[in-house]
Amino acid sequence: MPGRRTPSRAQSVVDRKRAMTMSNFLEAQLMAGIERFWGGDRITVLAYHRISQPENFRFFEPVISATPEGFARQMDIVATRFNPISVHDLTAWLDGRFDLPKRPILITFDDGYKDNMSNALPVLCEREIPALLFLSTDFIGTGKPFFWDAAAFYFRRTELRRADLPILGPVSWTEPATISAEWIEALKRTTSVGRDEATEQLAAALNVPVLRDAYAGETLSWDEVREMGKQGFSFGSHTLSHPILTQLSEAEAAAELQKSRQRLMDELGEPVRTIAYPNGTRADFNPTVERLTKAAGYSAAFTLVPGPARPREVRANPMTIRRISLYLDDGERRFRAKLAGAGRIKSSLS
Repeated sequence: MPGRRTPSRAQSVVDRKRAMTMSNFLEAQLMAGIERFWGGDRITVLAYHRISQPENFRFFEPVISATPEGFARQMDIVATRFNPISVHDLTAWLDGRFDLPKRPILITFDDGYKDNMSNALPVLCEREIPALLFLSTDFIGTGKPFFWDAAAFYFRRTELRRADLPILGPVSWTEPATISAEWIEALKRTTSVGRDEATEQLAAALNVPVLRDAYAGETLSWDEVREMGKQGFSFGSHTLSHPILTQLSEAEAAAELQKSRQRLMDELGEPVRTIAYPNGTRADFNPTVERLTKAAGYSAAFTLVPGPARPREVRANPMTIRRISLYLDDGERRFRAKLAGAGRIKSSLS
């Protein structure tokens, strides 16, 4: 009985190419279907945090949205497939003073990291793409670390793999990145202890010094913010201290909203009409927060609820504008799928 024929190497290569061609064809058909679903009737807003290299990174790596090279490739796609707009275009449209172009897109950044200036600004200037940076004003020009960066730094520095941690209690771990992410998420959701107090307690529990000088140069100064403003950036609020607003009393939330806006206007000498809610998920804002945001003088507020938005949705409630979050592991295919609005369609079906 003859043996089973073994495919030649050449035949295997041909088969793989056919499979790849079919896969690419199906992906192209899917993307075309998504494009037809949205058409030109959408406002796309991208949300970035840090633009940095992950190698030898000392702080909270999940806030790296892209490497400088990856960001440049993404902006090439944006520049060729969309019409970038500024936040002033968007607010003028909301006021009825501007007509949006087809396929409008707004590029935004959160927090106030210096690599937005050193790594993102040159890419955007070269392509003449405007951008909007939401600043947590307590961290600008102060050298004060964001709590997530402090926590990640402490877990990277400690030699311990078991400790009685604030909030979590007695716990053991093998990977610093995993336990730091778990602790940071727990701190976000607790109201029993202040964040500054908790991070200092964490340093003591891990037997490491409190983060101070090592954080120098990670966030922007006000002079740097003003320089970015001369080169195409606009600015909005990300509150004073980056709290989750739904966890605060109305008076506390109002103070965060009002004082951060006033500080921005004092430093920049121009009106501030936009804000991005810290953390930005559906649990992090509600009708009360929206009401307080309007009362504080904002005309538009941005979330991290994923997906592009229909213009009629934005007009109906500009206090809940969707944004698409970008992450370090977003390759070109995933980036294109996010731009196409695939994430929102998927979430609406699940």
